Amino acid sequence: MDTQWIVFVIILISNAIIAAMIAILLGRKHSAPGRNAMRWMLAGLAVWAFCYAMITLAPSLEAKKFWLKMENIGILTVPALWLIFTVQYAQVDRWLNRYTGALLFVIPLVSLILLFSNAWFHYFIHQSIRFLKAADPWSLNVDPGIWLPPFKLTCLI
Repeated sequence: MDTQWIVFVIILISNAIIAAMIAILLGRKHSAPGRNAMRWMLAGLAVWAFCYAMITLAPSLEAKKFWLKMENIGILTVPALWLIFTVQYAQVDRWLNRYTGALLFVIPLVSLILLFSNAWFHYFIHQSIRFLKAADPWSLNVDPGIWLPPFKLTCLI
């Protein structure tokens, strides 16, 4: 593994640990507007960063695919939690209740269902995931399915 990838993994794991520690520390503080949403958002960020590090470290394509699915749990939940935190912290959350909050998670939930049942729904999320070059285990070529925006994604991981 190249030095650049080792540094990248260290940064990702550090981010995951710091986000998890802040979430735990926020649980010890008195109640404040948006505190719980911030804790959940930090947990999602920790999952996202940790799984990205595992994608980078994974030796096989199948392991990388597994961690890519796990990473999407964090990726898909963070935006909704960020919005909830923002409106609660700004105290403009009169419209936010159990039902409207749940509506924010409809698209992430559908995306996760499609992601974890990818073979059943004919690859709605990823049509194919493969190494960009056989000799280069760090870069993946991800062909998006119809649920994702219509662009070809090549990511270096």
